[in-house]
Amino acid sequence: MPERVQRQRRAGEPGMTPGAIYVGRPSKWGNPWRIVVERHRGQTWHRVRHATEGRSAGSFVVPEYARRTATRAFYHDLIQGRLPFDEDDVTRDLAGHDLACWCPPAVLLPGGGRDWLGLQCHGDVLLEVANG
Repeated sequence: MPERVQRQRRAGEPGMTPGAIYVGRPSKWGNPWRIVVERHRGQTWHRVRHATEGRSAGSFVVPEYARRTATRAFYHDLIQGRLPFDEDDVTRDLAGHDLACWCPPAVLLPGGGRDWLGLQCHGDVLLEVANG
């Protein structure tokens, strides 16, 4: 079963699993929803903003909430046709491949299943659409 792998920088290594497809920025598959860290009156906020449209999906103190929100916004944009690719493109081009990005690994539940309600990377969405 294909999985999402975390890309890493190590001297002399390619940084990702052979055969994996890179889905982070600036690839075609990158998530346009970005997390911008802001500080206001001594408090750190993680704002979820669309890179080109200026839309905001909210500001969060907890970074994991911001990651989940960015992932959900990506999913909604995908199913609503707001991305430069659609679900058919994802299935055709990504099915059967490991997907690589810089995000931390997915949270695994007891028994090895993924926490789909707590997705924190758009790569997990792409995996589910491509192989679901």
